[in-house]
Amino acid sequence: VPAAGVGLPASVPSTGEASIGGSSGVPLRITGSITATGDDEASLPVTVTGPATSPAPGGAAVAGTLPPGATAELEVDLPASGRLDLDLTAIPALDARTLDPPGGAASWAAWAAGAPDAAARRAALDLLVTTAATAARATSYSPYLGADLPGTGTTSFRFSFAAPEEVVTARAVLEPRPGAIAAAVVALLLLLANGALIWRES
Repeated sequence: VPAAGVGLPASVPSTGEASIGGSSGVPLRITGSITATGDDEASLPVTVTGPATSPAPGGAAVAGTLPPGATAELEVDLPASGRLDLDLTAIPALDARTLDPPGGAASWAAWAAGAPDAAARRAALDLLVTTAATAARATSYSPYLGADLPGTGTTSFRFSFAAPEEVVTARAVLEPRPGAIAAAVVALLLLLANGALIWRES
């Protein structure tokens, strides 16, 4: 995966000066694993579904690039109660998929040899400037990774649990039974009559 200072030219010849304004974010290369431990400290078989995941012994392996501003949702199924173990590492890195030459060219040199028009050359230059800014930003994006440039930065991670699936309570349909109702009425009358006789004799 490309990183700061890798794959960028040391200089670009130009015939004039210009400025470009915009914003850039740094993608995060996330790798690691998701496993679980049961209440008895034994490993639990875990099923994980979601982007950039693959089955691994005891759980799932995670390896993917999260674009700036994007979110990813992973669903974890556990067969019993236990502790979910997340071992994930996030490293700022350029996304190689965004740096491919246009039109399926084998290289940027091959693309340039195809005499692209002015709009295509401007788009390529904008990509170069944005990529250079992103690579420079990546080196000090997260202080916990060991920033080596002046300035400060903050990193925030937000974890949330998915809402549990709604459980529909199924109730059996009660149907009246005339025989049972009549028997209950007769029993009630007998109890009342018996109570009246006891009351008179007392």
